[in-house]
Amino acid sequence: MRKLLCLVLILLLPLCALAEGDLPAWDYPIAPEILQDPNDYIRLANRENLLDGSYVPSDLVRVTAKHVSGTFQLRKAVNDALLTMFAAANQDGCTLYVKSAYRSYQTQRTMYYNRLEKNGGKDDGWVSYPGASDHQTGLGADILNYAWRRSGWPRIAMSMASSSAIWTASRISRAFPLSPGICAMWGRNAPNT
Repeated sequence: MRKLLCLVLILLLPLCALAEGDLPAWDYPIAPEILQDPNDYIRLANRENLLDGSYVPSDLVRVTAKHVSGTFQLRKAVNDALLTMFAAANQDGCTLYVKSAYRSYQTQRTMYYNRLEKNGGKDDGWVSYPGASDHQTGLGADILNYAWRRSGWPRIAMSMASSSAIWTASRISRAFPLSPGICAMWGRNAPNT
């Protein structure tokens, strides 16, 4: 039996080598190793892919980028990317702030149910269901411009006509391609936070 198994393996090895040589070339702007995700940056959080209530990223750091009052945390790579982005925005005359960053499952749960209570039990999409927010991953942050920071409620963060929104839209994907934490989402098509 051992001899037969060895013979089968010997015959299959050249076929495996041929199959590897026939793989299509990797022709994407990122290294394929990034998909191995050793740092847990590829994390989908939405209503169909809920994060566990106990999920807390292991590398949260205090936000050192400009932020509104309070203390915020983000994954280190995101904080570093925001520092770079905010410096570039500042050079172009735009002042940006972090308004919100990591939220625990419990904080998200409280926000969600408070919003439901305010809206008579109706989910209006402004606050994500617990476990469905990018904020819990430590990879999501809400970014404001200076004018928003100074205005009262109801506030509209970075209206599409503001210089900060124009700066972000025109530079974000070119200046920070595939950078952890740099992804612009706003307006009617933005997912819940």
